[in-house]
Amino acid sequence: MEEQPPGPPEAASPRGFLRSMPAPLMALFLALAAGALSLAAVLLVRPPSVTPPRLAERRPPPSGPLSHDVLRLKPAPVDTPAAFAPPCPLLAETTVESGAAGMARIAAGMRPLCDLTGPSVAPLLREALAGLRGATIRFAAVFGRTGVESTADRAARRIWLNVKFARSQTPTVTIAPVIVHEAWHLAHAGEPLGARQELRAREAELAACRELIPKEFWQRGCDEAAELVGMGEAEALAALEAAGYAREPEPGGPVPEQ
Repeated sequence: MEEQPPGPPEAASPRGFLRSMPAPLMALFLALAAGALSLAAVLLVRPPSVTPPRLAERRPPPSGPLSHDVLRLKPAPVDTPAAFAPPCPLLAETTVESGAAGMARIAAGMRPLCDLTGPSVAPLLREALAGLRGATIRFAAVFGRTGVESTADRAARRIWLNVKFARSQTPTVTIAPVIVHEAWHLAHAGEPLGARQELRAREAELAACRELIPKEFWQRGCDEAAELVGMGEAEALAALEAAGYAREPEPGGPVPEQ
C-alpha cells in the first residue's frame, strides 16, 4: 500500500479544528463570520460618509479668551527663532514667532496687507487691520478641532494659525484673509464676542479676499465667508446663533433676552 505523505494531525487541520468545536460555539462562529461578510458587502456598496459641519459651525464659537474654540492647542516648536522685519509701517508693531522657514511664509502671507491702506480701503477692513498693532502671530502645531484655520487669544493678543499654512503647497496669499479675520477680533477684544462680532470678522475677511486674491484662486475660507455674508445679515446672524454664538443686541437697541 502506498504510504501517505506526512501531514498535520487531524486536529491541527482546518477541518479537524472545526470538528473539535462544540456545536453552540460553532453556530456562534458561523453567525459572526456571516455577519462580518454581510457588513463588508454593505460597506463596499455604500461606503460611510462624513457629514461636514454646517457653514456657520466651520469657525466654532469662542471659548475663554480664544476667538474660536479649538479644544486643544499645541504651539509649533520654535527651536531657532528668526527675526521678523516688518515689510511696511502697517505691521511695524506686529511680532511673528517662528523659525526661519515659518517666518518666511508668514512674512510673505502678510506682505499683501501693506497694500490695504488709503481712503479706497473699506472702513471695515481698516478697522480690522488696526487689531494687528501689538499682536503676535504664531503657528499652532495642533488644533484639537480639525478643520479650524485659526484662532486668536484676545487676552494675550496672539493669533494662532493652522500649521497647514506652513506647508509649501498652500499659497501664502491665503494667509492674509485669515489674519484679517482674527485681527478684527483683536481690534474688538474688549467687547463680547457673539454672532454679530463674528459676522463682522467674516465681512472683513471677505473684503481682504476681494482685495487681494482673484476669485478663481479663492480657497475654502474666502468661499465660506462669501457664502455666509451672502445670506444677508438676519439669516447669517440666525445661523451663527444656531451654531452656538451668543446673540448680541443691535447697535443702540435693547439687550436681547437670553
